[in-house]
Amino acid sequence: MHPARASLMAWRAGLLLVFLVALALRVTFVLESHAYIDHRVLTPGLDAQVTWEAARFLRGEVAGDGAFEVRMLSAPLHPLFVTLNQVLLGESILAHRLLGAFLSSLRFVLLALVLARVVRARWIALSGSLLAAALPSVIVFDTLILKSGLDLTIATVLVWAVLRTEERTTRGSLVRGGLLVGVMLALAFSCQLNTFLYIVPVLVFVALHPGWTRAQRIAFAAPAAGLFLLAFGGLQLAQRTILRPAFEPRTGFELRIAYHKGAGISYIRTLGVPGMPYGQAFVARLAAEAEVERALTPAEASAHHTAQAWSFIRQNPSTVARLVTQRVLAFFHHREFRGEVDIPWEASRSAVLSLLPLGFGVLTVFAPFGAFALARRREWARLALLAGLVGSVLAATCITYVTNRLRLPAVVPLTILAGVGLSQLTELIQGVVARRGVESPREAARLGGVVAAGCALAMVAFWPGSASEREGMTRKAEAAAEASGKAAAQAEEVAHLERTGAGAVEARIRRSRLLVQLQRHTEAHASLVTLVHEGVGEPWVHETHLEYLLWLGDHAGAAAHLARLRSEAPAVYEQLVDSYLRGAIGGQRAIVARVMRALVLPRLRGKEEQAACCEGG
Repeated sequence: MHPARASLMAWRAGLLLVFLVALALRVTFVLESHAYIDHRVLTPGLDAQVTWEAARFLRGEVAGDGAFEVRMLSAPLHPLFVTLNQVLLGESILAHRLLGAFLSSLRFVLLALVLARVVRARWIALSGSLLAAALPSVIVFDTLILKSGLDLTIATVLVWAVLRTEERTTRGSLVRGGLLVGVMLALAFSCQLNTFLYIVPVLVFVALHPGWTRAQRIAFAAPAAGLFLLAFGGLQLAQRTILRPAFEPRTGFELRIAYHKGAGISYIRTLGVPGMPYGQAFVARLAAEAEVERALTPAEASAHHTAQAWSFIRQNPSTVARLVTQRVLAFFHHREFRGEVDIPWEASRSAVLSLLPLGFGVLTVFAPFGAFALARRREWARLALLAGLVGSVLAATCITYVTNRLRLPAVVPLTILAGVGLSQLTELIQGVVARRGVESPREAARLGGVVAAGCALAMVAFWPGSASEREGMTRKAEAAAEASGKAAAQAEEVAHLERTGAGAVEARIRRSRLLVQLQRHTEAHASLVTLVHEGVGEPWVHETHLEYLLWLGDHAGAAAHLARLRSEAPAVYEQLVDSYLRGAIGGQRAIVARVMRALVLPRLRGKEEQAACCEGG
């Protein structure tokens, strides 16, 4: 066999091996984790369950016009992707996770192709893609119903699409390449809004490309930037028109979480707002209304929280500098800072994850060597693209807070840089071995510098964390697993009530309570609306219905409902008003009580005065 053909076949076999290893790791994890209840039943109130319920609503499987779950989400691509999957696969969690395992495994073949273009050494390209495929955090997020896996895939295709145009010179090929890059930038933004900075390293790559004329740069950059700007502006406009009230803005509250008196490296609650999607989408707006004592749209509430965050930044510059520095260090740390998912907890329950010792810290150690090597070779365009993408994810993460999920897209450019770094270190070691030692003081200094840099990077990546923090995160993960177990029993009870007792008032009230606890708010709201219209006198029904009206921003509707209660059920009315006037010590109920006192009860008094004037007239 011709050597070139044999080499090509070996390369294809290596790519197939990468795919099969990645797939085997993911399928094994899916099957073994399916034994645990929190992987069979989505934990109520967390992003995966909200996305799942939003997809059911978009398919028309959920009755009601509140659309709460769709409102809670920030961007449309992933819920639409899950909706399509539900249409094709039904509502089997296991089927969806297996599909995610298959699709994400293909990504590492593409990553190997990108690495082979950059490092030229195929064994390093295959090793680098296998390293990325075997990172425990990547395996976990690839197999959950979260958008992190989709983010990673889009980032990989984006880098591939940019680098494949390096050697293109014809106008048509550059325009086509720019269109593909623009599509990927638009998809990235439609999936995760904080990827809006991705356009910057792409444009810097175009500006620094050494082989293109001005006309060629424009031919590539114009369609790429045009499609991105179309998606950026179109999504902003759509949120205020055709998509309204879906995907309501909440960026301001993300900043408020990041910059307040008790802020830290990761997510720390503030203002008593629950750390769940419904809290950030609805209760955060109510908290803003309570602070300014007037009704706010979601956009106005986001602007208010942004202003409060900037006020904290201006008043506490040293605290903010310390926070940002800590977040930068945490971003590159080996430790997986818990968000919605606790990777160490998953590894403690998984045989396949417990056998994988490598993690994010390996990328932190090797990637800077790759960046230095690209700089030495004066490959500025590649360096700007890869380091710029890392910087984009770093900036978006450290401006707010660090979690394992938010930093995950940086795995793609860091893996490529780590591959370049590994290639350079391998050449250095091979040279020393071939010469059987160091030949000059300059070479000794270079080798010593590499060792010193490696030690410094290892210290950054593996500095020890707090044992108490690790234990606290484990307790949170255990609580989430317990919530899933409780949700399974509650869902069974809901199904039983729908089959046997849907007509009885007590059964329907019980069903509504369960739906609220399951965080299926659109269904719960529709059920409560029916009960209210039928005149059911249960105080909890009216209290929860009033809170849903506040979530929807319908303060006038809440006042009108209280007015009806005053005439039709005065005992319930007195009980509710008394609870709002007394308020609560803290948390969500206190926020609701403040909004009621500031924005709803005055409307009620206004109606009383208007009625008195009419009677007197």
